[in-house]
Amino acid sequence: MLAFRAFSPAAITAFGALAACGIALFAWNLARTLLRARQWNTVTLSTAGALACLVLAALIGVAMGASFWLGAGSALHARLFTAHLWFGAIGWFGLLITGYTYKLLPMFYLAHGYPRRLEGVVLLLWSAAVLALLVAVFFPQAVSIPRAAHLAGAAYLWGWVGFTILGYLSKIVPFLWWTHKYGPKVGKEPVPSLAELLNDRLAGRTLAVMALAFLLFMAALAAGWIPLAKASGMVLSLAALGYTILLAKTFTK
Repeated sequence: MLAFRAFSPAAITAFGALAACGIALFAWNLARTLLRARQWNTVTLSTAGALACLVLAALIGVAMGASFWLGAGSALHARLFTAHLWFGAIGWFGLLITGYTYKLLPMFYLAHGYPRRLEGVVLLLWSAAVLALLVAVFFPQAVSIPRAAHLAGAAYLWGWVGFTILGYLSKIVPFLWWTHKYGPKVGKEPVPSLAELLNDRLAGRTLAVMALAFLLFMAALAAGWIPLAKASGMVLSLAALGYTILLAKTFTK
């Protein structure tokens, strides 16, 4: 980050390569786990695809740094940057979240016997979209409009990635903390229940405020009402901060 701030192409390439090596080791570690498990389903295939996209995003990032260093043209920079963002945001984030949702959501709601036929279809379509690289091929007029790009980015990052992660954290954080702190004490001494670690009602209301603020933000952004967009965006950020504090208080119980 400091190299980008100072815009040092040599440092960007060097430290980007180190980051890429770390990502490659991480991906190799998880890939070995997947190969040893030898259980291929929509969850593991989505994980494998997400890892491949993460490695590609890292390699393209290094190539982008090298292109700066070698003084390549701006057109190449733009293509590399677009591919870097696409593999990172759509490939890595997208496949990972959709893949693990197939496992996490039924587990949290104790759902069994639900139809799973469409999971494979979603995986194929998502992977095809990642490999196709760019909606711009089909709708160049849409991505050429800055407001449309802003709306798509906000809908993706806040509306899907943000709400999905925050929603799952309300289940994952209390469970992991309860298991770590109170698991060994079960049957030996009184321990709080899992429900006592987080105020679900308050968490739900906070998420509802976030959802309302997000919808107002998207409507204001689409209509070009900048003051309303700023106000609703501030409410969204404050509600997200409050939700984070609520989750953090779990570790005090």
